[in-house]
Amino acid sequence: MINLIMNGRFPQKDRMTEFATDVINHFFKRDRKENIVIAVEMKKNLDENNSGYCVDYGVCDYGQFGLQTGKIRTIAISLSRNYENGDTKFPYTVRDIASTLAHELVHAKQYIRRELTNKSLVAGLSIVHKGRCEYNDLPWEEEAYALEEDLTELYW
Repeated sequence: MINLIMNGRFPQKDRMTEFATDVINHFFKRDRKENIVIAVEMKKNLDENNSGYCVDYGVCDYGQFGLQTGKIRTIAISLSRNYENGDTKFPYTVRDIASTLAHELVHAKQYIRRELTNKSLVAGLSIVHKGRCEYNDLPWEEEAYALEEDLTELYW
């Protein structure tokens, strides 16, 4: 089962939640056997002017804490409301935020299906750091950029 949690002050939060649910359902037609939480957080700004990012925190066994939930995989998505240029903040449009959310949900899909792992991410970042390719040319980024507009057109 995939559970979606939306935290923070989203513009058009109900519509954004429905959009995220539609995108998740686009990738996963049936319920998953494992318990997965996708937590989406809206922030004023993200580090290095990123519009969004997705992190797979892996599986934690909450049963060890005496909770009934057992093992839960957590994927966190952070989105930015603004872009900064010097001292000036420029707000992203609601559609820009939805497109970024779609992009990050592609990464969540990649993590869930093991198309992207923390190990492959580190290896890719190493290649980028050595100047052998651009970050946007990494396979998981190419897929996310290719799908974000289509998903936004379909479901926004």
